[in-house]
Amino acid sequence: MMVNGGGTGPMWIFGLRWFVGVVVLGQAFSGPSAHINGCDSGRGTGSGGGRGPTILEERRTRGELSTDAYRERLRALKEDGR
Repeated sequence: MMVNGGGTGPMWIFGLRWFVGVVVLGQAFSGPSAHINGCDSGRGTGSGGGRGPTILEERRTRGELSTDAYRERLRALKEDGR
């Protein structure tokens, strides 16, 4: 015989909230995806994905880097063999 309507009642809500919380925390601690906006960062390959010069050019075009800073960083990339 069940007391007060018995059964699990609203306990399924607790389980659902717990599951959603675990998923949200997992996403929060996993960091941003390496494939956001279709950009493969090339992490772990040691090659930098070969995008170093392209990224520097984009930053120079947007005005984030001066021409001198662009040349200095491009030279450093070439010295590293990237």
